[in-house]
Amino acid sequence: MANHRSLTGEATSDGGAPGPSRLRRGRGRPATFDSVQAEQAALELLWRDGVHHSGMRALADAMGIGASSIAHAFGTKGDLLARVAERYRLSVAAAVLGPLSESDGQAALERFFMAHARWLSSGLGGCFLLSLVEDPSTDASARAVARQHLDAMRQGLARAVSLAKKSRKSNCSEHRTSLLLLAALGMAAASRGGATGNSIHSMSEAVIAEIRGWDWD
Repeated sequence: MANHRSLTGEATSDGGAPGPSRLRRGRGRPATFDSVQAEQAALELLWRDGVHHSGMRALADAMGIGASSIAHAFGTKGDLLARVAERYRLSVAAAVLGPLSESDGQAALERFFMAHARWLSSGLGGCFLLSLVEDPSTDASARAVARQHLDAMRQGLARAVSLAKKSRKSNCSEHRTSLLLLAALGMAAASRGGATGNSIHSMSEAVIAEIRGWDWD
């Protein structure tokens, strides 16, 4: 059976395109309950409709379990949101932030933007964690997970910029790091706003061309 990718980049084997998990419906927790699939279904609903518009009943329907089972398995809605956010953060860290740990700074920056474009083009549009930062109804614990992702992105970009510099006398690092972070966030916002995958990749190529044109001496 063919594998497919979920919104967190994980392989699924349901024989169909990525979408809400197929859990057996019924009252309470079904015998076939799978917490990973349930979290995936919750992620898709929260990402698509937003935290404020995703009530417990809607989450229970999407996850294929009773509302009381959400509390039993995950705790409060805020607890579920934080757990889903952390699962997403680990996936995006591996897929997108990984290249920033490479020893060649300029190559790391270029590969980061290519990976970022691929990630933004593969889900529902935008970045789930960035959408949490923007949503005022986001629980504090989930917002902290989102902030952790943003901090890791800035730190990774700063490290790569520092490695790419050939001269210790240059003081452009902070400026370029801020520009690159802004570019990455702008790509995510454009994707969330409906930009096509081709448009997102074109943005990535434009940023990479700018990086290659910078004087790193």
